[in-house]
Formats: sequence, C-alpha cells, structure tokens
Amino acid sequence: MAIDFIEGKFGDKAIRLSGSDVFVPIGLGERYTILLYRKLEVETEWTQIIKLSNGDVYNNENKNSGYDTSWMSVNVNGDLYISSLAEDIDELLIVPYHPSQEVLTEWTTINRPFYDVVNEASVVAPTTITMEVL
Repeated sequence: MAIDFIEGKFGDKAIRLSGSDVFVPIGLGERYTILLYRKLEVETEWTQIIKLSNGDVYNNENKNSGYDTSWMSVNVNGDLYISSLAEDIDELLIVPYHPSQEVLTEWTTINRPFYDVVNEASVVAPTTITMEVL
C-alpha cells in the first residue's frame, strides 16, 4: 500500500496513510515533544495532538493523558513510528525538549499552520531526508 496526499487542516497537503506505517529515524533524546493533527477517514474535523515524552498528552486544548496515542510511539533508539491506525496526519512537529506551559498553551490555541515566529531554531536545510513507509 502507498500513502496518498489529501487536503490538510489548513488547505495544504496532508498524508493519508492508506494502511501504511511511517517510520522516521530521528534519534530523539530522553525529552521530546510531538505535535500533529490527526483525522480518521470517517471524521470531518482534525484533532490536534501534543505528546510529551513524560507521558503528558493534549488533544484539542485539553490535557488528557488518557487519550489513546498507541498508534504513535518512539522506540529505544529515539525513532518515531506512526501506525496506519492514525489514518490521516498533518502538520507534524518534533522538538527535542518539553516546552513551557505558556508555550504549550499557545500551541494548543493556535488555529493556523505551525511555524516558529521567533525563529530560535538554527536548522540547516537537510541535503537528504530518510522516511520509511512500512
């Protein structure tokens, strides 16, 4: 099976996993935060999900550590795995830290594509990107 591109939360392209799993060999450390939007094919609205390595989970502005994120995991090597059970995903953000409560509140209340307005990250554009669809 292959992934497909669909209309995303903000009108650009999102990924429909179409039965495929995604493996991102990123090598995260002990502390990380993952933000993404997820939608099941039968749903009309996207759900924002923020998952911290300490087990905290936020969905649509609410802290909800009981929210099922079993379809997304980070293995012992720090690599991200997103199961096909996620169905549709959009706006994936992975950072190697836990943001402050103030930043988390800001992230959970924005309703626009995510970008760093302060541009504190000094990321060099990659020359290659490796992503595996399983």
